[in-house]
Amino acid sequence: MDGNNGIVPIAMGVGKTESGTSWTWFLRKLRQCIGDVPNLTFVTNRTASIDLAIRTVFPSAHHRLCCRHLSQNLRLNSTKEKRKRWIFWEACKAYRLSDFEATMDLMRHSLPRAAQYLEEVGYARWARSHFPGLRYSAMTSNSAESVNSVTRFACYLPITMLVEFYRATLQQWYFIRRHNGAQMMNAVTPWAEAKLEKRIYRSANWKVYPISDLLFEVDDRYKKGTCDLHAKTCTCMQWQLSGIACGHVISVARSLDIQDCSQFCSVWFNSDSYRATYEEEVIPLPPEAEYVLPNERLTVLPPPLDIQNSGRPRNRDRIPSRDEEPIVKTCSRCGQSGHFRYNCPSPMPAPRQTHGSSSSRQRSVSRPSDCGPSESDTTQDYVFDTYDLSK
Repeated sequence: MDGNNGIVPIAMGVGKTESGTSWTWFLRKLRQCIGDVPNLTFVTNRTASIDLAIRTVFPSAHHRLCCRHLSQNLRLNSTKEKRKRWIFWEACKAYRLSDFEATMDLMRHSLPRAAQYLEEVGYARWARSHFPGLRYSAMTSNSAESVNSVTRFACYLPITMLVEFYRATLQQWYFIRRHNGAQMMNAVTPWAEAKLEKRIYRSANWKVYPISDLLFEVDDRYKKGTCDLHAKTCTCMQWQLSGIACGHVISVARSLDIQDCSQFCSVWFNSDSYRATYEEEVIPLPPEAEYVLPNERLTVLPPPLDIQNSGRPRNRDRIPSRDEEPIVKTCSRCGQSGHFRYNCPSPMPAPRQTHGSSSSRQRSVSRPSDCGPSESDTTQDYVFDTYDLSK
């Protein structure tokens, strides 16, 4: 993510399946591109192959979970439980440890099963207050899901055309953002500036009590915060975790008659850093007739002979996360799970005989006779059908 909350694709790879071998190969290629980045953080779902590959290739990096995928794993099925999903997001986005504990106490009372599941996962893997690194407000993996949405139709193309689609997309993105970065007049990006304006408005009536020249106490009418301008920290943890000045720092700057609060933001949100992100150009490939081929041709292996099933293939763009609730198959014949009616192993039940049905009903005609009933008439029961003549 760039300083304007935009998606910056770093690398792309084509793999057959999401296996440990594919992910390890991809991350090794990624490490050759970016090297050893300090304080590197990966935000993914709970797929075991991704976790294994990150611990193998980037042992010093932080691996945290996507809160969106984690919320689906809570299995809040009923309507009452779904209305309380906001408790989980409050716990995810809490900056203070005290706020997190208060929210978790509420979750243990309202959603005990979900609270137990989150404790088993580990607070440090999803909660912002327990995370030892920096996430910069990136609580989900929506950036990867957004790129998947852009390429939802291009993924059916051949690999060479798919890579060319990625390259053409990056060429367009880099040009537009390079043009937008040249028009930025403020010190920070528009996204960071909007964050600052919102916090300036909320902290308009907060009281500041100086402790020393660089240490201040701010009363926000909820919990007091202590700002250290020398260490660039605040007890609310919002300044150091988000990289943008919190309301306590803005109140201190207002008391010191500092008009520009952008100097308290991280360098990643500066306009200069944004322009430097897109200063390189994405060059298109030459025509295929002008390709420079090597002298020694590599052996091209033929594709495997896969038997294609009949009918239109299903659209499986989204890969489910670990522990995500699957769709339970239920048979309407026997009531068992795991199969449907058309492949039910139970034998077909015999048709039920109902009284008065056409199969069991004996029909006979009464014929008047002057000589009285015969022997066959006395042994046979007469059943007559009654009809409603009004119909």
